[in-house]
Amino acid sequence: YGGGGGGDTRPGDWTCPTCSANVFASKSECFKCRTPKPADNMGGGGGYSGGGYGGGGGGDTRPGDWTCPTCSANVFASKSECFKCRTPKPADNM
Repeated sequence: YGGGGGGDTRPGDWTCPTCSANVFASKSECFKCRTPKPADNMGGGGGYSGGGYGGGGGGDTRPGDWTCPTCSANVFASKSECFKCRTPKPADNM
């Protein structure tokens, strides 16, 4: 019943940088919040290299990235609006 929790990760599965859900390797976006699969995970691999629990998506943030004040998504520094909810980038993050 249910599923989705615990140690059901397989090689290539990825942790959503927005909501920390475990997403199957074959999926190109998070089933829960629809965040696109990060580019650094596109090549597969990963998996059992260290269990993504506890870290959340913190490792995927880079200098200049910003957190959307509306939906809390991590947005790339080069973007002028949130990919998830379209909120404009705050002036203090320009």
